[in-house]
Amino acid sequence: MKKVLFLSMFVFLMIYCGGQKEIQVDKIVEEGTEIILNHIEPYNLPGEPTGFSIEIEFRIDTEEEEITHIGLTEISHFDVDDLGNIYFLDSQSKENFIFKFDKDGNFIKSFGKKGQGPNEIQGTMYFAVNNNNQILITDQITRKIISFDEEGNPLSEIPAQFNFMRAYPIKNGNYLLWHRALSPPTDEYLAQTPLSLCNSELIVLLELDRYKIPNFQVIEKTKGTEPMFSWCVSDESIFIANEDRGYEIWVYDVNGNLIRKVRKEYQKIQIQEDYKQEKTKNLPEQLKQITYFPENFPPLQGVLADEFGRLFVMTYEQDENSDEYIFDIFNSDGVFIGRTQLDALYQGGLVMAKFKNGHFYYISQKENGFKVLNASTFNWH
Repeated sequence: MKKVLFLSMFVFLMIYCGGQKEIQVDKIVEEGTEIILNHIEPYNLPGEPTGFSIEIEFRIDTEEEEITHIGLTEISHFDVDDLGNIYFLDSQSKENFIFKFDKDGNFIKSFGKKGQGPNEIQGTMYFAVNNNNQILITDQITRKIISFDEEGNPLSEIPAQFNFMRAYPIKNGNYLLWHRALSPPTDEYLAQTPLSLCNSELIVLLELDRYKIPNFQVIEKTKGTEPMFSWCVSDESIFIANEDRGYEIWVYDVNGNLIRKVRKEYQKIQIQEDYKQEKTKNLPEQLKQITYFPENFPPLQGVLADEFGRLFVMTYEQDENSDEYIFDIFNSDGVFIGRTQLDALYQGGLVMAKFKNGHFYYISQKENGFKVLNASTFNWH
């Protein structure tokens, strides 16, 4: 039986009676860029949807025997094509990395063979489906992108001249490339990870942002919280959140032009002792001695965009009844319009969720650690 989850109660939008009073959104301009100023409470904008509903259609549970039998034991990443086919990446697989299911959740095939031969993959943690429904697998070891059609037939290989972790295809044929620049052993940063706009041959056109990883051996301390550098893409925009800027999200168009910055006031969430103990319990004693924790968590965990440029920002606030994390919701103009709770998992800088053609797909994690793909319809109202 389908389970309907009505989430409108979590989106706090109040429409002014009769729409007679115009709402003024606070904005400023800094160095020629528009800054949207959002506050603790959402703006009450006439004409904005007052909520949405999610209707679960089916689930794919990695604990189920029929799923483990095909070789899918871990979901490292997933994506969806235009026809609703769902693709999973299992980075720990010993044979094929990619597992394809149809729009109804039925297993079709696996492909993307592990190996060192032509069109084979040595090691990967990421892939993406482009606008032509081609599956583009990032091979971090060989520094190349290997592409397959929707049937799993190899198409091409694109080499890169540097280390990179993720390559995301943009609809204009370019790529967002998250790559790595190692620093000298004596530098204050262990490494830096630029996020760059590249052409179809993986030649860097423009650097959009970068995350800096402090060198604990030089500064003799390391932060115990998870690093926060998260980015996502809608049809028309690129969104980037960087811990160094607090709650400020940079919004670019797909050509790399900075459109606006989105700022928001937020509730500070104090880091509790049980979190500190959990994070340090398996660390070597030497590293444990130099690990420190700030008083509060970063203002956000990750970002997720739908196809139309609405932004869902995963915070550290949790719902009292379910412990699910609270997401701030922004419209396509960067205006804070509401909040909701979602059971989507955050992993490696990514909110494990996807909006596609009126559907919402998200990965949740059971108490025993097994992951579940939840496929649902998604409707604003």
